[in-house]
Amino acid sequence: MGKFYIFILSILLVACNSPEKQVVHKDLWSFTASNNNPQLDDLCTLIIKDYEGILQELAKNDTADVFARSKALIIRCDTLPNSFVTKDTAMINLFKTGLVNFQDELQGVVLEQYPEELNMAMNMASIQLLHLGWFALDFFK
Repeated sequence: MGKFYIFILSILLVACNSPEKQVVHKDLWSFTASNNNPQLDDLCTLIIKDYEGILQELAKNDTADVFARSKALIIRCDTLPNSFVTKDTAMINLFKTGLVNFQDELQGVVLEQYPEELNMAMNMASIQLLHLGWFALDFFK
């Protein structure tokens, strides 16, 4: 019986002394917009980079940073339609509508209190971002 205890003790010592590997969050892929006009590509790249930052913080369960980044993206979406130089009002109005829908869902992300609801709100924001992306693809066919 003593050998059994020595065996268990040695396993515990080895397990406690082994260094624990830290989880490293690194970029697995990177988005580059290249199918539309250069101006809209630049604007979409700004949105996607901010959105990726929100998703990374959500994966880390850092809700304070998720809320801060969401608020910053809401503000960025407010200023983006004014960055257009084009005179195509139909494109600007459709893009503004998509941005408003995306902003509304981001506002829902900011207002959530519980992790499950935060994930659902982020899914809804993702769907609105996809709709915004489909607008860009459909408009420039």
